[in-house]
Amino acid sequence: MKSLLLLKNIYRKYFYGKTQKEVKEKVAEWHESQKQKSAAGILKKEYTFLEWSEFWFESHKDDITPTTQENYKYTMRILQKYFGNKPISEFLAYDIEQFLKETRKEGRSDSYLSTCRGLLHHIFRKAAANRLIDHNPVALAD
Repeated sequence: MKSLLLLKNIYRKYFYGKTQKEVKEKVAEWHESQKQKSAAGILKKEYTFLEWSEFWFESHKDDITPTTQENYKYTMRILQKYFGNKPISEFLAYDIEQFLKETRKEGRSDSYLSTCRGLLHHIFRKAAANRLIDHNPVALAD
């Protein structure tokens, strides 16, 4: 017996068991574990872009080369200066598009814009993966 749980039409979680009752019990256990994670972990906090980007960087810096770390730090300073204390839960694709348009008007290169967009995508992807936001606004930005 298999059961599918759709989470906000983005994530899918499958539960298996020999009977429907067993599957329902596993679903209930999973829901309870998610509530406990929310209560105890990072999921309860409302992060600003500045806070979340710093948290994201600190959790990834040991997995990347020193050169990449320096490149990320440089790009993060630019992004943090622009987005600063805006709560990550309030970001829309429009905000990303406006940043890219304004940056292009400043005469920045396509490579520069691509680097900024790429880092934003990584930062917001991890926020979505941790259920701090429903979706990655960068993925929806033109």
